[in-house]
This record gives sequence, C-alpha cells and structure tokens, in this order.
Amino acid sequence: MKTIKAFTLAGLLLIVTGMQTIQAQPSHNRNHDKHEMRGQQRHQHPMSGIPDLTEEQKDKIKSLHVDHMKSILPLENQLDEKKARLKSLTTAENVNLEKVDEVIDEITSIDNKIMKSRVRHGQDIRNILTEEQRIIFNSKHHKGINRPGRPKR
Repeated sequence: MKTIKAFTLAGLLLIVTGMQTIQAQPSHNRNHDKHEMRGQQRHQHPMSGIPDLTEEQKDKIKSLHVDHMKSILPLENQLDEKKARLKSLTTAENVNLEKVDEVIDEITSIDNKIMKSRVRHGQDIRNILTEEQRIIFNSKHHKGINRPGRPKR
C-alpha cells in the first residue's frame, strides 16, 4: 500500500513539475510563426547565392524584384482572404457547397496569376544573368512550381 502511495505521489510530482516547465517557456503562436516563416521564404531575395553579380545586374534584379513584389502582394492578400473565407464556409453548421466551389475557383484563379507572375519574374532575372550565373540560379531558384514554404500538391 505504501508503494502505491509513493508511486502516485512521485507521478503527481512529475506531472506538476512538467506543467510548470511548459508554462515557463515562452508562448508561441504556431500559426503566426508558420505564416511569418512562409512570408520570409516566399519573398526570398532573388540575388541570394548568385555569384559574381555586377552592380548593374544587382540594380536591375532589385528593380525587377520590387516591381514583382508590388504586383503579387495584393494577389497574396486576396488569396489569404479567400482561404479564410473557405475555412469559414467549410466549418459552418450548414455547408453551402456551391459557395465553397465558387471560393475554390477564385482561389485557383488567384494562385494561377501568382504562379504565372513568378515564372515571368524568374525569366526576367534569368535574362540578365550570364550563362554560369543562370546555371546556379536555375539550380537554386527554379525548383519547379512549388516554392519554399508552399505546400506541395
């Protein structure tokens, strides 16, 4: 009987200690961290890892990158809004599948525009590079349609 009480007391002590340790750690909002990380990866600078860029190339790429970011930011914001709307529609008490289908179509249309813009942007950058730089750019930045931080489909 004393052994059972000792084990019970030791178990409770471990649980309480573990809970205090968990509560003492800084709180992380996983969705916020995931969103922030996605944003950092999504907006990775196009010059990272390209060797021997001239100042002229750097200026042109920077200008292209800024223009590209300006053009897709509203699309990415719309995409986030549509995904939130889709979540609301699909978790409602009574799901209206016609509205769900409409929002899905809108999401894919926006995704389509973003993908096309990214491909064109990559091609614009490639046109500025030398052959050697293009090879490195292709191996680091052109990994297909799925970009870092974006789910593979």
